[in-house]
Amino acid sequence: MKRLFALIGATLVAAGCADRGVVDVATQHTGQPEATAVGVPGSSGLTVMTWNVYYGTDPTPILAAAPGAFLDSTTIVWQRVINTNFPERAQALARAIAANRPELVGVQEAALYRKGPSDFFVNPTPNAETVVYDFLDLLTDALQARGLHYVVAAADSTSDLEVPVNTESGLEDVRLTDRDAVLVRADLVQDIVATAHGTYTVGIPIPPLGPISEGWSSVDVKVRGQTYRFVSTHLEVQDFPGVGDAVQVAQVVELLGSLSGVTLPTILVGDFNSDVHSGDPLKTRSYDSITVAAGFRDSWVRPFRTPPGLTCCQRADLLNRFSTFNQRVDFIFTRNMPQVGHVGTLVLARKVVGDDRGDRTRSGLWPSDHGGVVATFLTPALGPHWGEVAE
Repeated sequence: MKRLFALIGATLVAAGCADRGVVDVATQHTGQPEATAVGVPGSSGLTVMTWNVYYGTDPTPILAAAPGAFLDSTTIVWQRVINTNFPERAQALARAIAANRPELVGVQEAALYRKGPSDFFVNPTPNAETVVYDFLDLLTDALQARGLHYVVAAADSTSDLEVPVNTESGLEDVRLTDRDAVLVRADLVQDIVATAHGTYTVGIPIPPLGPISEGWSSVDVKVRGQTYRFVSTHLEVQDFPGVGDAVQVAQVVELLGSLSGVTLPTILVGDFNSDVHSGDPLKTRSYDSITVAAGFRDSWVRPFRTPPGLTCCQRADLLNRFSTFNQRVDFIFTRNMPQVGHVGTLVLARKVVGDDRGDRTRSGLWPSDHGGVVATFLTPALGPHWGEVAE
């Protein structure tokens, strides 16, 4: 879910998730038993993860602002960024990542917040340079403190927006640079074959602040002899005023076009803002394009047992007592996965993390307004046959 820290009402709608009007619900039980394929000979596992780590703010104060209240509203929204305390949340995110030790992690909303002297009203061009929060640095530092070393192998920079806020030091400009990233576990860094990143050509212009845009980052990396393409992305919301889901659909067309000739085993992850749990075909045009038209497989969907897999959304202040997830918009898709003979890659386990009350920080903050999604793939290797193993 996107929550740009504060520009104008329209900007933040573009950055918002589809729905927050939910009541507290019980924690979901999403893990698939791992015993089905444990100990299979001649195989190797690959664990990947995706997590939208949340900008830390919500558009409501700006959307509800009376005329002339822009500065008051931006100040309120910036205070929420401070209150949702990413340095503290990074510890909770790192704890969940450490519990699963994925080789590859896709991260969305990896914000870079900067401040500087205010000149917004004469020059709205983003120019603040003093770093306040670098989400990628904070997250990798939190992982390192737990003895886990991850490298930011690829990162895009998309929306770059700046607004004035009242602070303890007086009027200052606060700048948000939006990023998606791929983290690679350090033991695999020497096996990175290629990296790439880009920004979708279709965005939403917000004069004079600049465009709201989204992007993707990718890594080709060799894991136990097999090279994979791992792509992390974030698509625009479906309900932007005046454009609906047209921007999101254009972005997914561009994304799939960039992958159309790729023959490598491909793992596509991210926040796609296409709520398959809704059952509404008008809300799943992007999901259907990926899974039906482009032939990607949703790693969550398994025969006979598919828990809801809900990943969105917690309350904007992250202080709701129970998880309020009621959408499934975060996915791990695969295509061209390894196969030996009649045996293909199996999904050994998959789960949502960050939706249990025990995942919260000491001050009661959820790690993010989204849950992370983890999948472990049991990939075939040359050696003994294990075709009798079933999901």
